[in-house]
Amino acid sequence: VNAKGYIAEAPSGSTQHNISFIGTPNNGVIGKALGFDPTNTGNGGGFNLIGNPYPSAIDADAFINESDNSELDGTIWLWTHNTAFIDNPGIDMDFTVDDYATYNLTGGTAATSGGPVPTGNIGSSQGFFVRTLAAGTAFFNNPMRLDGQNNQFFRGNGSKKSNEEKDRIWLDVTSNEGGAFNQILIGFFDEATDGFDRGYDGIKFSGGNYISFYSKIGDDRYAIQGLGSYSSDKQITL
Repeated sequence: VNAKGYIAEAPSGSTQHNISFIGTPNNGVIGKALGFDPTNTGNGGGFNLIGNPYPSAIDADAFINESDNSELDGTIWLWTHNTAFIDNPGIDMDFTVDDYATYNLTGGTAATSGGPVPTGNIGSSQGFFVRTLAAGTAFFNNPMRLDGQNNQFFRGNGSKKSNEEKDRIWLDVTSNEGGAFNQILIGFFDEATDGFDRGYDGIKFSGGNYISFYSKIGDDRYAIQGLGSYSSDKQITL
């Protein structure tokens, strides 16, 4: 299914497993209907797993800024698979949401389990989560596509998209023993406010097994927070 995200589990004992997408390469405008439950209005609602449908990388900023994607909250979550699969009978969740990294117009944060910080390239066939705020469709189009930058699937070492100048600071909390880690990103933009802004604020997707570090807007927890223009007296709740 075009633009549908897929989760593949390798056979037991495999160290690497290849998945094939067979058919004519996609081109042009492609839409993917999004599921939305109006009765689930909290931060847990509206999540959809979609994927880059093209044989080329796409620019995440262009995807977020696309006017036809205004129903999306403007953040994407990418799987890193940093944590080994746990095959324990009786455990409902063999994978951890701590393996999701976060990206939006403010920038990217590493997964709670560590790994690279996403920089805005979404590789060919890369799956990612989005959150819709209403029933609608996610659209992909050719202007989002990147030429010659499809050398990275996010589980690798991070993409090579050049970074524009932005007023940002990454804050890490780590433990001296045990390797616990959490990262958040704070940015300052003329286009943003100190409240929630689509595309600049990304909710905390995971709690963190040992450390949970986040900023707050009201009662909501954020891994990425974009605020209005910088001033020395601005205060941020962590």
